[in-house]
Amino acid sequence: MLAPGETFTMADIHDQGVIRHIWCTVTQKWRNGILRMYWDDQETPSVECPVGDFFCMGWQQYMQINSLPVCVNPGSGLNCYWDMPFRSRARITLENRGEEPMNIYYQIDYTLQSVPKDCTYFHAQFRRVNPLPYKENVVILDGVQGRGHYVGTYLAWGVNNNGWWGEGEIKFFIDDISSEPKSFCDISISILYFFKFLIQLNTFLSHLGTRQEHVCNLLISTESFTWSGNNDNSAFLVTI
Repeated sequence: MLAPGETFTMADIHDQGVIRHIWCTVTQKWRNGILRMYWDDQETPSVECPVGDFFCMGWQQYMQINSLPVCVNPGSGLNCYWDMPFRSRARITLENRGEEPMNIYYQIDYTLQSVPKDCTYFHAQFRRVNPLPYKENVVILDGVQGRGHYVGTYLAWGVNNNGWWGEGEIKFFIDDISSEPKSFCDISISILYFFKFLIQLNTFLSHLGTRQEHVCNLLISTESFTWSGNNDNSAFLVTI
């Protein structure tokens, strides 16, 4: 049990290896639990995200998810299967930012093994804009330097007006982030997530007066690619 304001260490591994699977069940409001992951004695976490959003539960309520990297099972069993390599140490913590105690049940599976020199670390960023000003861009991913591999984006989308809500141009800026987007510029949210034809797969719609709220609980982009510039200072930026 985590008291309000307490930070609990879920794992502290002093060796070389790869985290293969994380399972947990957390009580209280999921956004009040902040999950952090540190690799190799770094001071700044490579992952800093509310525990619910990390497991694709951005609306603070259970919905079943079945995918390769993330599974959420009945009873709010939160699972992820991302490979997370570390070369000397791996530390995972959970902070309770709520006003009530938080219970957590968890299991972390990992293998101790050598990690190739060119193997990349796992990173995840969390952002929230509410509400998003009309006709303005929102940054999905920024501050990324060096070479890497983009594996996807989870998006929880709330709509404050009526009508079709699946627009929004996704732009990927690689290396020169001050110019026009390079490599990828999609026409809409619906196309990026194949949502035109799969809208009922993991979505439900509720009407509150004249406002429509579209709750998209599993939007993990299938776009996955590697970027590499001329040096380790290459930049990567994603906006919508």
